[in-house]
Amino acid sequence: MGDLYEHSMWIEQYLSYPEDTISYDDTLPPLDCFWEKRLNTRDLYILALAGLLHDIGKAGDTNLAKYKSYEKRGNDIYYFSKENHERIGFEYILHDIKDPQKYQGYLKVDNTPLDFKKIFDALSISHEEQKIIAVLIGMHKDFPNVLSGKITKEYMIKHLKDLAAEAGLALQKKYITMIIAISIADALSTCFAQTKEVPSLVFKSFIFCKAPHIHEKDTPKLRLEFMMLTDIFNKTKDSLITYFEKGLE
Repeated sequence: MGDLYEHSMWIEQYLSYPEDTISYDDTLPPLDCFWEKRLNTRDLYILALAGLLHDIGKAGDTNLAKYKSYEKRGNDIYYFSKENHERIGFEYILHDIKDPQKYQGYLKVDNTPLDFKKIFDALSISHEEQKIIAVLIGMHKDFPNVLSGKITKEYMIKHLKDLAAEAGLALQKKYITMIIAISIADALSTCFAQTKEVPSLVFKSFIFCKAPHIHEKDTPKLRLEFMMLTDIFNKTKDSLITYFEKGLE
């Protein structure tokens, strides 16, 4: 995915300003940014933070043998793929509020632990909201896997129920909207987009620069795959969301 920080910041920006900050080229189909209409202001803030952290499971580990592929440029390592990074990110977020003996923690480059609880406390994120973020991270690959046929809709519902139960989180229908929104933002990272100068929803003093977001692995195959998934989603969005929401009842 190229630079993990840039990728994560771009997704946070897209989730925060989906209609105002992104302009696609003519080959990409328009996408309904439905989550703005279905979530309240606080939910959108939590969604933006979860989007920022969605790939955190790809970092926090200096053992490069665990990575399926990566590239080293000078002293920087670009993480492209890591097995089970969704589950690892889920555990990172829960480590300091659940069971540190059960869940693995995030290690900084000096091999000292990173305390996410302190970070969330500084951002006024409650334990309940921290659990929501953990579950969203753990689920962020499921929806595109449903659209591509890799897993069934029933499996996604079961996975969500299992992660929520493990985190001690009472399920709400709005989590379906949040999961799908993060999945869409992640998929869009395969495509060219233009951003504007807007403030970060999470870090108020941070201003996103006006610059093109260009995915280093952008290829006709990836673009075609995104176009196909977007077309499927646009045609089936309402029925899919209703199906998943009913599955939580």
